[in-house]
Amino acid sequence: MLSETKIKKLLREGTVTSGISDKSGLYLLITKSGYASFHFRYNFNGVQNKFSLGQYPEE
Repeated sequence: MLSETKIKKLLREGTVTSGISDKSGLYLLITKSGYASFHFRYNFNGVQNKFSLGQYPEE
């Protein structure tokens, strides 16, 4: 489960991720430059899709 404490720790350590999942398709992506953003994966008619929900922290 993603918590604010865990996200801050990952950012502080400079961890790069291809997506840390939470529940039901929500995941956090952290780039090499330290940019973190939330995305949502879902299936519709057998096709996997995703969309961005915004960056962390919200500016």
